[in-house]
Amino acid sequence: TLENGMYHAKSPNPAEDYSVDFKELKLDEDEKKLAVEAFCQASDGTCFTKQFDEDTKSLLLSGLDLVSISFKSPAGFVLRRLKEVSLAANKLTEIDLSILQECENIEAIMLNGNRLENINLSMLGACEKLQRLWLHNNRLTNFSMNVISNFPALQSLSLENNFLDDELSLYPLAKCRVLRTLRVGGNSLNGTLDVTPLLSCKTLSIFDADASVKLIAYTSNASDLPSLPPALRKRTLEVEWREETTFAKQIQRDRHLKKMKVLAIGFQPRHIGAMAQLLCASGTLEMIVYRESMALSPELLKDYSIALVHPTKEEKLQELRIATKKLPVVVVGNSATYADAASRCLRKGARCFIPEPLTERTAMSIRSLAQQFARTQTNVVMGRSAPQRVQTQEKKKKLVIDFDEMRMKYEGKNGRIKETPRQRLEESALGMLAQRKRGPLQRDDFSPVATLCGLPACAGEVLYDAVVRFDTSDGVDEPNASEIGVSKELLMKFWNERLRHFDTETRLFNILCGPNSNLASEENMKVVMGKLLRSRGSGFSLIRANARDQSLKQLEEIATAIVFFGISGSMQPLRKSQLRKINFCKVLNTVESGVFNGFAASLRPDRFQGVLCALNDAGNKGYMELEDVQLFNAEHRLLVNAAVKRLFKTYCDKNQKMSVGEFTRFYLASMDPTSDAACKYLFPALDADLDGFVSAADLAIMYRSKKYDVEFGVLWSSLLDLIGSSNNSARTDQVSSSNILALAGKDRALLLKTLIYIDDDMEVDIHRSR
Repeated sequence: TLENGMYHAKSPNPAEDYSVDFKELKLDEDEKKLAVEAFCQASDGTCFTKQFDEDTKSLLLSGLDLVSISFKSPAGFVLRRLKEVSLAANKLTEIDLSILQECENIEAIMLNGNRLENINLSMLGACEKLQRLWLHNNRLTNFSMNVISNFPALQSLSLENNFLDDELSLYPLAKCRVLRTLRVGGNSLNGTLDVTPLLSCKTLSIFDADASVKLIAYTSNASDLPSLPPALRKRTLEVEWREETTFAKQIQRDRHLKKMKVLAIGFQPRHIGAMAQLLCASGTLEMIVYRESMALSPELLKDYSIALVHPTKEEKLQELRIATKKLPVVVVGNSATYADAASRCLRKGARCFIPEPLTERTAMSIRSLAQQFARTQTNVVMGRSAPQRVQTQEKKKKLVIDFDEMRMKYEGKNGRIKETPRQRLEESALGMLAQRKRGPLQRDDFSPVATLCGLPACAGEVLYDAVVRFDTSDGVDEPNASEIGVSKELLMKFWNERLRHFDTETRLFNILCGPNSNLASEENMKVVMGKLLRSRGSGFSLIRANARDQSLKQLEEIATAIVFFGISGSMQPLRKSQLRKINFCKVLNTVESGVFNGFAASLRPDRFQGVLCALNDAGNKGYMELEDVQLFNAEHRLLVNAAVKRLFKTYCDKNQKMSVGEFTRFYLASMDPTSDAACKYLFPALDADLDGFVSAADLAIMYRSKKYDVEFGVLWSSLLDLIGSSNNSARTDQVSSSNILALAGKDRALLLKTLIYIDDDMEVDIHRSR
């Protein structure tokens, strides 16, 4: 038995005597207690060792500037009481987590703020109690989510600010039903992220992804969405909802296409089966394994659409290139083992290199290359025989004239251009159009006039007004010119002086400018937006149908506010440089065609839906009162109430009412605080005294509203440290809007969300390891 740290042994033969006989034995001094040893090396060359025994609950080695660390554990020894592991804020490029493979009680693993390029978490399958996994601010180029399905208690997963350029599969997260925070921002993710698995995470309240990443989700009925987690409910309008059968229909349609053959050369038999299965699942592909008896001749290769070559078969790549110069060849192998061989293959004519093992995404890339090659052949076009179609497309392509590209060749200073064939065509076409009218041109006749001038059709009315103003300013006595119409002579005179020698962007700016002004006015922009909303091919017919209770004037205000907010963040008149920066003329032309790319994505019809719903909930009064804005904010769980009151007080009119356009700006800024415009708009919520700076007194009011767990002094110091690290000129006692704008987009958004948004648990990120 053990008493007071000493061992007592009972007599081996107690039958001889009923008296109890104990011998006091001390613990052998040479006997050592079992422990895990961590061998650490810092960036300055310093080496040291730390031990963690069986009673260790926290393995903390963060912020020590470590460049390497290795663990040594006695055979059979496990840190069974370990709950937290933190190696954050070091300079580690790799780490072995095998010592954690049997640590069943681990709740937090924090490896953020290192230089990890790869991380293997497969040995953590037994860590079913894991709640936090932080890998942000590393250099991860790929990350497998498969092991995440073993963490049913996971509450926070952070992968932001890495180099994840490939698609990320979130389907293992479907088993993490208590997930509250998911951050994947700062990664391109191939521009697309399927968030369907997150529909199962009903407690998800924080979801962070770049605005450039397109969010998609599959549901059985896109018109009747299921109950959404809070984080997705805030971003409903950003998600592209698709029917579940869309992908199945695509595969079903592909089955009717002619199979394209893939030649596989030099792969191990154990890899062939998995590769063939992936390629066949991607549709229209059939893999043929190369045999030594096959001669790589042009006759053989004409039946194939792509060839996959292992890096060890460089000589076969040379034979392929001798036989055919056009067949795409892809090198598939282990990037770490065959890097040099793959590089030589690329120099010898391979199209690209794809790492092993193949994934669904890389299989689709192979299919895409095969289809591109098939389209150039006369025997296969997208799996069908259509040689005549290829010739027709080539003929049409020769007839297409890119006038904008031609115009750029002749561009001069201040948007002026020299004489081009397009100008002569315009002059002739405008004259014929005016002559065909047989009388003055009216306002409704100017849509084709605008189109002939390279302007969007929706600019026709403002073009008419510009011509009328030009006539009045020229001294011609026509007081009723706007009612009489525009004559052919007046139109051609205006075109010669105001349009002829300018490119389309400058032309649009010239007609958007108000009387006696060199700035594009809000009123003219409303006219353009109203015409755009009424156009048939722009995709706004559904909005007009759903907005029966709203007048067209309100829709114009919403569209105009979206444009001004996206360009400058305010409703001040716009400069020519601001419109040219986003190619506003091209934006309007693409929107009229129903295409919403680039800046035009901000005008997608679904972006109107949130504002329209809020106006309907407020009784469609044509304005929003404080109670209406607070109700909208509470429903979407955006800003704290104190911030809403400050913003309403700043942007409402003298009657304590917020216009439709101003509410649209509130909606856009609160939904996505990453942009510069949103930062400027939300800054008054922090600046209580409206002196242009955020002081400790200003922030103290918000501190009481948010009820932080950290002390106010710690929060204020962390804010100043964050600002100071990005801006050396920042003051030590106040923060201006320019200081916040100097931060990176993600840091800026996290700062604003920490200070004025409802999600209280985000304040930990303001002073996280950077």
